[in-house]
Amino acid sequence: MEDSTVYLRRATLGDWARLYEWRNEPRTRDGSLQNGAVGLADHVAWLRRILADENVQLYIGESEQTGSALGTCRLERTSGQERRLACSITVDPEQRGHGVAMTLLRLLLELVPNGTTVVATVKVNNIAS
Repeated sequence: MEDSTVYLRRATLGDWARLYEWRNEPRTRDGSLQNGAVGLADHVAWLRRILADENVQLYIGESEQTGSALGTCRLERTSGQERRLACSITVDPEQRGHGVAMTLLRLLLELVPNGTTVVATVKVNNIAS
């Protein structure tokens, strides 16, 4: 997948349904550190909290050609450290296997200030990540 055919936009509350569906998809849950199903009320509360948090940047990756959402990625300042960000990526199940996660990661890293450490914790069985 070409990076130039994908762009990142800030997520909004209007993205709740897509994010909820992706989060609760079985393969996504299996690869997640917190792999239990999330209820709708909890999901919407989480999204509201994330969108209001100045330490979190939540993006939706979209195709320039179709405008369709491909996945989501997030940067989050960890433990109040200015120069350390946690990274999280979720790919639309229908887009898996096409290099979307790598493209989202590249685009996300372009937003990170020089000298900042980005970390991601990956489960051992999450081979794709």
